[in-house]
Amino acid sequence: MEKILWQSLATYPNLPSLALWRAIEIKILSKIKITPPVLDIGCGDGSFAKLIYKNRIFEVGCDIIKEYANCAKKKGIYSHISVNDACKISFKNASFSTVFSNCVFEHIQNYQEALEEVYRVLKPGGSFITTVPSEKFHEYLYYYNFYIRKGKKDKAEKYLSDLDKAIEHFYYKSPEEWKTLLLKIGFVSIKTHYYIPKETEQVWNRIDNFYNKKRIANYSLRKIMTMRKLQFIAKTMIPFSMIYLSKYYNKTLKPGEKGGALLIIAIK
Repeated sequence: MEKILWQSLATYPNLPSLALWRAIEIKILSKIKITPPVLDIGCGDGSFAKLIYKNRIFEVGCDIIKEYANCAKKKGIYSHISVNDACKISFKNASFSTVFSNCVFEHIQNYQEALEEVYRVLKPGGSFITTVPSEKFHEYLYYYNFYIRKGKKDKAEKYLSDLDKAIEHFYYKSPEEWKTLLLKIGFVSIKTHYYIPKETEQVWNRIDNFYNKKRIANYSLRKIMTMRKLQFIAKTMIPFSMIYLSKYYNKTLKPGEKGGALLIIAIK
């Protein structure tokens, strides 16, 4: 299982926090059977799909950002790439047996409209498989708790507001809220599963903050690590990241414990 973390760090060497989060998602999602034809909403540059499903070809990948879609096309993991708004999917009714979407719907302001589109393009009996931050995401953040412990509630709330703007998160829902929403749209069966323990999310938050906030010559550390001449530095850090992150990658939720993220599987 440690191999997954290594592969994720090799894919995202300039941001170990993202690599950690993605590795945990790969560990969970790789156990779920997906039935073709498959639509991947918010496919990005295709890196995640290639990591989790390796040599498998998805029928369709779509993303609203043309640059990402073009990168995904070059990776060859999708038979067809579409530049699409999730609220206006350009496919006929009942076109797919599976709609897959990893950490995308929290970025969609008109999420209900997008969910209705997912329902429309799914075949009867088809599966909608998605991951999103849970209602515990804010509560588990290291820096939110840091300011609360210092008695600086206003600063804690400002930190949450600034973070949501930076990462473009619009909402956080509980399993019950998701079930109510999806049932109302027409899905007949909804299963949810928490992941990302509090301690793991706090480490994610600290690393993410460091790479995005630490500045050298007016550049963030994350930006510096993506510079072509300096990418070798990020890659040489992978073994050290493995040593530190393995503990948090392998952490699991205790029975009844809630996590900072949710896996949702809804059947039409």
